Amino acid sequence: MIEDSRFGPYVKKTGNKYYPIGRSVIHSENLWREKNWEARRDSDGRCYFEQMNGAHGGGVIIYELTEQEFERIKQGELSYDGLVTLTDHDPDRNPVKIT
Repeated sequence: MIEDSRFGPYVKKTGNKYYPIGRSVIHSENLWREKNWEARRDSDGRCYFEQMNGAHGGGVIIYELTEQEFERIKQGELSYDGLVTLTDHDPDRNPVKIT
């Protein structure tokens, strides 16, 4: 396996596939990071959900969240599966970035 610098030290590339190798879990006021996804609140107050996306060859897909959705994550009311349902499975919600 070789490290692909565009994703930092948390993703390894084998052949044409990318695999998460685990990041440190962080739970803070503005960042809720798990091993293969994160939700964050930026300095401008906007909130985002970022996940690895196998459909794009291991890239990253980012959706904007509401402040209320971000707070629900922190309170344990909204999990990864719930976030995927809210974002990726909602035809009216488009990603803000796909890499």
